[in-house]
Amino acid sequence: MIKAVVSDLDGTLLNADHTVGEYTQRVLKELTQQGMKLILASGRPWADVEVIRQKLAMEIFLITCNGARVHDRQGHCIYRHDIPENLVTELLVFGSPAGAKINVYQDDLWWVAEENPSLLKFHADSGFSYKVTPHEQLPTEHIAKVFWIGDNEALKVLEQQLNDHFGDSLSIAFSLPICLEVMAGGVSKAQALDVVLQAKGLAFDQVIGFGDGLNDRLMLSAVGQAAIMANGADELKRALPDLPVIGSNTEEAVAKYLDQLFLQS
Repeated sequence: MIKAVVSDLDGTLLNADHTVGEYTQRVLKELTQQGMKLILASGRPWADVEVIRQKLAMEIFLITCNGARVHDRQGHCIYRHDIPENLVTELLVFGSPAGAKINVYQDDLWWVAEENPSLLKFHADSGFSYKVTPHEQLPTEHIAKVFWIGDNEALKVLEQQLNDHFGDSLSIAFSLPICLEVMAGGVSKAQALDVVLQAKGLAFDQVIGFGDGLNDRLMLSAVGQAAIMANGADELKRALPDLPVIGSNTEEAVAKYLDQLFLQS
């Protein structure tokens, strides 16, 4: 029996305006009133996702920075796994492919070496924004995630270079074709979900999950039921061919799927 919902945000639960639509809010509220537990699992940092949770006004566990942080319903951090400082230093030495921009999440701060205003549209609802500093002054302590925004082909080359150099000491995955994300080894949304489920006394087979990116693959393959967004990465659909593909995030497809599955039966 499904007792919890875990969902990615961007490209999944959030609409084209990068907000939670009114229909989605109504469905989530009805589900919680029936006792369903909600978990948000995002690559965003906690300070950003917490604003979304507060606007929903629901008790929700938050998995952020692709699993490097877990916060409970009261906003207390119950799990964190930083990239070791020496590895962050090595990552920064790699620099960036031509045209790509490096980003660093340090706890609740977002650091960049170059302005990238196009990213701010994703955070218009929360107001979360970056701080600019020279590349050589980017922080190396308390780092949850390092990521690059750029051309997909160039980032694929970087991904291979990072895998060859760091091996299992880092977790590396694309959240979008233009976004390559790096966390500490072993960090994933699936591993962080395990932390949440242990705290709630639940099992993976009691969870239904939703996602659209390769950084969702382990989470979607671990839960009892799952679905991939129509707008999701083709690589994710090929990796998990048995999962249903539902509508797009712009259609509030997650809410429609949950509505049909749990509220209209």
